[in-house]
Amino acid sequence: EGAKALAILLEKHEGIKELSVRCNTAGDVGAESIAVGLRKNTVLQRLDLGMNCIGNKGCCALAGALRTHPALTVLDLRSNKIQSPGALALASLLSNTRHPPLPTL
Repeated sequence: EGAKALAILLEKHEGIKELSVRCNTAGDVGAESIAVGLRKNTVLQRLDLGMNCIGNKGCCALAGALRTHPALTVLDLRSNKIQSPGALALASLLSNTRHPPLPTL
């Protein structure tokens, strides 16, 4: 529920430049909801999703949404449950020359 509300917030309020949702239990469903909001928000610069029980499915959803997100410079996913498939999705994002580099991941 909370992540869905954040997704709507991201979609409708383009002035949000930083969002920290650290230490929650968003999980994959929450990450997928936030990814939906990120597809419509183009100004968010910092996103902290550390310690949210996010796994590969949620990580892949975020990586997909971030492919077209020009402003994000910091993405914090530390202490989640991301394994090889999710890490590979992020690596693919970073190797995409059309996406600006994420200085902090």
